[in-house]
Amino acid sequence: MKSKLFIVALFALILSSCSSVQKLPVYKQNADKEFSTENYQAAFSTYEKYINGRLKNKLNVEASVYHNMGIACWMLGKNSEAISHFENALDGGNYDALVDYASLLNQTQKYNEELTLWQKYYDEIQDLNVKTVGLERQVLILAGQKKLDEITSLFKEHGEIIPTASTYMAYVLLLEENDQKAKAFEYCNFLLKTNPSHVEALFWKGKYLYHKADDKYKTEMAIYNKNKNHTSYAYLRRELKKLSVDFRNSRDAFNKLHEIDPGDTNYIKYLKNVNLRLDNKIEADKYDKMLK
Repeated sequence: MKSKLFIVALFALILSSCSSVQKLPVYKQNADKEFSTENYQAAFSTYEKYINGRLKNKLNVEASVYHNMGIACWMLGKNSEAISHFENALDGGNYDALVDYASLLNQTQKYNEELTLWQKYYDEIQDLNVKTVGLERQVLILAGQKKLDEITSLFKEHGEIIPTASTYMAYVLLLEENDQKAKAFEYCNFLLKTNPSHVEALFWKGKYLYHKADDKYKTEMAIYNKNKNHTSYAYLRRELKKLSVDFRNSRDAFNKLHEIDPGDTNYIKYLKNVNLRLDNKIEADKYDKMLK
């Protein structure tokens, strides 16, 4: 009798287990639907049933499910749970989860943890779009920490990835801050090759070239004024001719900026001054009138 009862109970347990497993695809389908419509609370509840059901029956949970569950938790303010699910997604090779995980850490101002996360997985990422985001985030965090050498290493190793404008500018500004303006100019030009109308880069380039040439102009004039003669005048003319290249390139940058924003007085001031240095008095007067 006991044996029959045990068999009946075991059979009932098996049926119950089979019924539970059969429900799992429905849970996932419903959860995916709620997630796609951004009904994160419903998605969270249904994914939870699905995940628990898979684990209870010793079945693997798809990395994409952990990724979606992580996003749902994040949107609901369940950050600790979100992190756990994102890490499970990454363990399953879903590197799309990396961007969301990093964004969560960034949003909560856990920059060192975000940097560590990118550094841990960066070499494993195959998707160039994700790698581009990873490069940008690492550079921006390291720039905030003034770690120039580490950023330089990242730029040497970026390979076929095209850095974003923000990535380039962060490097340019940090190079300038470390008195490496020539190298900063080089990378500013790299940026402008891919984004020729980038306002911040154009402004940096225009200022750099103007002040570089203007400082040299003042130095050469001071030398000439101390010893005016035919030889020193010939030397001065030769040096000023060289400087005119930088002044013209500066003017080109500010002309483009002036086209983008005709009312910006910073651009007008530089255009006035650079035209004075190029002996374009008519143009200089035109911009001078704009300032009045």
